[in-house]
Amino acid sequence: MGDQPEAIQQLVDGVQKGMKHQVLLGATGTGKSLGYDDHLYCVQENADGEKVFLGKIGQFIDGLFEKHDALLGLMGDTQILDISVLSERYFSFSFEPETGTSSLRLISAFTRHAAPEKMFRVQTACGRSAVMTGDHNLWVLRNGSLNLIDTVDVAMGDYLAIPDQLPSLDSITEINALPILDGTRLFVEAKQAVLEYVDSKENKTVFYDVLSASGIGHPEGKLGSIRRERRGRGIKVGTFLDLLETTSNMNGGYDPAHATIGGKRLHDRLPASISLTPEFLRLLGYYVAEGNGQSRYFVLANQNTEIRARIESALEQLRIPFFTRDSSDFQVSSTALTELLKRLCGSKAGSKKLPDFSLQLSLHDLGILLQAYFDGDGTVGRASDISATTASERLASDLAYALLRFASGRAFPVVGSARPTQTTREIGIIS
Repeated sequence: MGDQPEAIQQLVDGVQKGMKHQVLLGATGTGKSLGYDDHLYCVQENADGEKVFLGKIGQFIDGLFEKHDALLGLMGDTQILDISVLSERYFSFSFEPETGTSSLRLISAFTRHAAPEKMFRVQTACGRSAVMTGDHNLWVLRNGSLNLIDTVDVAMGDYLAIPDQLPSLDSITEINALPILDGTRLFVEAKQAVLEYVDSKENKTVFYDVLSASGIGHPEGKLGSIRRERRGRGIKVGTFLDLLETTSNMNGGYDPAHATIGGKRLHDRLPASISLTPEFLRLLGYYVAEGNGQSRYFVLANQNTEIRARIESALEQLRIPFFTRDSSDFQVSSTALTELLKRLCGSKAGSKKLPDFSLQLSLHDLGILLQAYFDGDGTVGRASDISATTASERLASDLAYALLRFASGRAFPVVGSARPTQTTREIGIIS
């Protein structure tokens, strides 16, 4: 029907011509796309291992398109990135109606184009929603049987399929603070790696060139300050990241274990590589629940004696000083730690979120993080249910994803028929 016969013939012609890769596209608004701000769960796999992305699909695809601009194709008003030619692979969940299960499936291409005049938001009883085109294909459970329908045909009481568990991937035990803090006015100190690298004249020239390109007028003076450990020895985070990229991590001599990041005060500094210890994970959980990030400090409020002791233990492990206000709240005046927490977890109640790396924690470590959050913000009900109230839609979504690591998912009914919404761009995944 429609343009299918022509599309099938084009695919056949491509096979007969020996084409290795082909992409089948529908016209704009024919069921291949989501709204720009919808969230995507995607697993990236490369030589370094696996990494989870959980965030706005539009930002994710924009970043990929910018990184691989030379590989973009165009069909009408649709941009196409055929990722099968890349060294990394990407996976997302796909529902299999024959078995009633879902699994991670390989993505072969991403698309981007202007949205149609109308898109539709479908929302479930648990508050999850997605924006999609009116004829987007959906599998729903209706009257005891699976039905493949268009978005505009979704009705109240239909059940949408979701995964009941997220997979366990490569677990991480530390994070690199430098890319997280890129763009701040903080400084990196890595004396040992820098001095070993500039030992040769050729390397020193490269070092000076990178610093000059970043706006440092006298790079030789910067090197002198590093040698003598004088004021001005720090290198801004962005410049230091450029240096690492240009010099291949200073010819492999850079060790984040021997580098720190922070402001001018010694007690403000953090290790460039932060171990995800139980103490640090608890600090993240308590901050998400009851923290407030300001410009150069953050505040933690909690009255529980045991929790207060754990907060103090985490700060002492990081060697970050703090004091207790008259209200009994903790105030921690470390610009570096404040910026790290704000970027990982948000600053105010309405912007809170779980750290992006949370889905790559082991179940044990994720449990520590979630326990700390629920200790601060959770309530245990009479039926042994655990609930939490948050002003952040993003945090509520993150918690739902995190709990899926423990196989706690289920299907939820649609609470309203699809209703029109406005969006500016339409994003697609081809698998």
